Amino acid sequence: MTRFAVGIDGGGSGTRALLADEQGVVLARADAGPSALGLGVERAWDAIGEAARDAFASAGIPFDWRAITLCCGLSGVNNAAWHGAFEALQPPVAALSLVSDAYTTLWGAHGGRPGVIVALGTGSIAAALVDTRASSRVHAGPAGPADLAEAADSADVVDVADVIDASHASDASDAPDATDATDVARVAPAGALEERISGGYGFPSGDEASGAWLGLRALVYLQQVMDGRRPADDFSAALRAQTGATSRDALVAWSCDANQTAYATLAPIVLAFGAADRGPAERAHPFARALLEQAGDEIARMIDALDPDAVLPIALCGGLAGPLAPYVPARFVARLRAPVADSVGGALAIASARLARTPPRQAGRV
Repeated sequence: MTRFAVGIDGGGSGTRALLADEQGVVLARADAGPSALGLGVERAWDAIGEAARDAFASAGIPFDWRAITLCCGLSGVNNAAWHGAFEALQPPVAALSLVSDAYTTLWGAHGGRPGVIVALGTGSIAAALVDTRASSRVHAGPAGPADLAEAADSADVVDVADVIDASHASDASDAPDATDATDVARVAPAGALEERISGGYGFPSGDEASGAWLGLRALVYLQQVMDGRRPADDFSAALRAQTGATSRDALVAWSCDANQTAYATLAPIVLAFGAADRGPAERAHPFARALLEQAGDEIARMIDALDPDAVLPIALCGGLAGPLAPYVPARFVARLRAPVADSVGGALAIASARLARTPPRQAGRV
């Protein structure tokens, strides 16, 4: 049976898949709906299956789960109940690696080398890969079983690097395409690298600076307009139009039904009204602008928690990375780097490495 590697990046806004052959050559990519575990494990598998099938169809290859070594980088895997329920519904894949989307983002962004990522999408999380040989002063707590490393131990992480080419290890300007699973750089020897995380506690209490976080706070503004605590303006009108709320009761109903994905649909409105360059006749909305500046401060707190010595390169990742970059405090700008690869590229690299070291017909999971 011809074997394939599939990398999955799944969150609250959508699912991305990359398909590669046994040599790590990317054959196709596809997208599907959300697969964050918090939205339901059956829904997650439906989206992953749809994306994987579409990728095979695009490549003109018959789809067969048994031929696939799969790595899923998903939000929500730190919840043990969701994690277990997801694995219980696993299709008959050749092998499954289930890890956090922060984990795949981290390994993709810096080519397997030390650095910090802040993943900003529907949710958010920051993670760092620290070379413990080079620095013993970084004191953020290590990620435990319920965090980045819950589904892949450190030995397996280094195994990933053992089969990956190091030719693009110089700097971000020489970065490979995000879809090339064979170009993620070699990492340090076993025991030298440690993963750490900050934030990522989930919606609604955590996920600072995320789309859902911005949307939730924007909804508070709209609520206060609806009952007279604030005057109505163009910002509140745009929020009201997005929610479809024609009355107080309708807004209550919307907020009761809304999940993190729904709240994140309000984030583009915050970004648009908070921008300083809206035009000569339109100044930045003070509430929206303050909210974006607060998001920048929250990003700074996550970075400082992971790298208090301020020595590691930083990559902002995810759909809100570009829009929120201008609000990151100036002291971080010199360390900002473009990601070497994206989260789905990191997932594919892990799957490809697993495939390379797995004999045919040997199944399993990590």
